[in-house]
Amino acid sequence: QTCALPISFARHATGQVFAPDGKPLKGAMLRGQYGLHRGPYVWTDAEGKFAIETDLAGDLWLEFEGMSFDLRLLGPRAILAVKTVIWLLALIPFVRLVVGAVQGNLGANPIETITRTTGWYALVMLCATLTITPLRRLSQWAWLARLRRMLGLFTFFYAALHFTTWVWFEHFFDLEEMWRDVLKRPFITVGVIAFLLMLPLALTSTNGMVRRLGGRT
Repeated sequence: QTCALPISFARHATGQVFAPDGKPLKGAMLRGQYGLHRGPYVWTDAEGKFAIETDLAGDLWLEFEGMSFDLRLLGPRAILAVKTVIWLLALIPFVRLVVGAVQGNLGANPIETITRTTGWYALVMLCATLTITPLRRLSQWAWLARLRRMLGLFTFFYAALHFTTWVWFEHFFDLEEMWRDVLKRPFITVGVIAFLLMLPLALTSTNGMVRRLGGRT
C-alpha cells in the first residue's frame, strides 16, 4: 500500500492517504512518535483525510493492516528556521570579505585572500550540497532535500565570486592572457570547466524553470 502524506509535520499536520488503486484509504491509523513517547493517534475518515495536532515534532507513522511507513518529518516553521540559520552562516565568509575590504584588512595581497577564500567556500558549499542526498537516505529525513537547492546556489555564488576575481582582478578581462593561464595550469582548467558546468544548473534552479523542465517545486 502507498500513502500520500505532507512533508511538513510539527504541531499540526493534515493530509490524505491513498490505496495503490488511487482511492482514498479510510480507517488507516496514524501514530506520532517522539523518542519513547507515542501518540497522539488519529484515523483517516471516509475520504482518507486526517488532521493531527501535537506540541512536538517527530516521526509520523502510518499503520494499516500490519504495515507501517516511517516518515521523518519537520514542520514548515522549523524548516524555515533551519534555512534561515544556514543562509546566515553561509553569508558570513562574504560579509567578512566585504568588511575586510572596506577596512583594508585583507592582508598584504588582497586579491590572493579573496581568491583563496571564495574558492575554499565554493568547495565547502559543494561538499555540503553533495552530502544532502546520502544523509537524507541514511537518516530518512525527507526535509533535508529542501536545503539542497539553497546550498547549491551558495556553491554557485562563491564560485562566481572566485571566477570573477580571476577574470577581473588577476587578468583584467584579458582573454588572451586568461586562455594561456587555462592551458598552462591544470587546476585553472578544472576550475573553469567546473564553473561552466554549474552555470546551467544555477540558471535552471528557479521554480519556473524547474516546472518547464518537467520537475516539481
